[in-house]
Amino acid sequence: MTIELLTSPFVWQALQAALLAGFLCGLVGPLFVWRRLALFGNAISHASLTPIALAQIAAVPFAVVLFPFSLGLSMLLTKIEERGFPELDSVLSIFFSGLMALGILILSFSEGGSSEAVHFLFGDILLVSRADLMLLAAVAVAVVVYAVISWRDLVLMSVHAELAAVEGVPVRRHVYLLMGLCGLAVTCVLLLMGAILATSLMVVPPMIARGFTHTLKSHVIASVLIGVAMSTGGLLLAVVLDTASGPTIAVVGMTLFIASSLIRKN
Repeated sequence: MTIELLTSPFVWQALQAALLAGFLCGLVGPLFVWRRLALFGNAISHASLTPIALAQIAAVPFAVVLFPFSLGLSMLLTKIEERGFPELDSVLSIFFSGLMALGILILSFSEGGSSEAVHFLFGDILLVSRADLMLLAAVAVAVVVYAVISWRDLVLMSVHAELAAVEGVPVRRHVYLLMGLCGLAVTCVLLLMGAILATSLMVVPPMIARGFTHTLKSHVIASVLIGVAMSTGGLLLAVVLDTASGPTIAVVGMTLFIASSLIRKN
């Protein structure tokens, strides 16, 4: 039975989605860890419960509301960072909790709210379609192209933003582009796979890789490899054990983080 599941078309399609999601989040994550904005992905993913609730009430596809909302929130958070607001992580936590709570309140007034909240949290990677894969691939290609073209600027910005500005790097433009692309990446993964998996993939791979690398380039490469291994390995384990795919991948990520922490301490 397990062999039949592993060779079925929908599992192969889910594996492709897991690979793309792991690659995309592994690529984007380190760029935010180096800028001390590790909570940014969390804030975007959990705040998205509000647009999902609004889409539920308006009876429109989630993507119609979710993508504009995520881009708008990304730009707002960028503007707050640009103004030099102290304790930016605390500001991110305010949006994280406040907008998620607002979404829960909105869902509480709509029929079927609890089922939508469960889907928002856990998703189901096994239900992704070919169109979903194309969307993930398109965002991944956009991020890769941007990273390759702007790599020197991104490295300089990550090490010393003020020096980058003196060297003529268009820091402001890069920050807005980076935030926007991250918002799109998180939203794609969230829309297809749920908030728990989106948060886990954005945070775990770069945090594990950070303990074993010293440059942004090596950090990104290690994070991508860990993200792909975590997402695809977790999905295969879920199929074998007949467990929920999203939570299984998240638990695999937590296990990898604990193991890497013990190895690093030794």
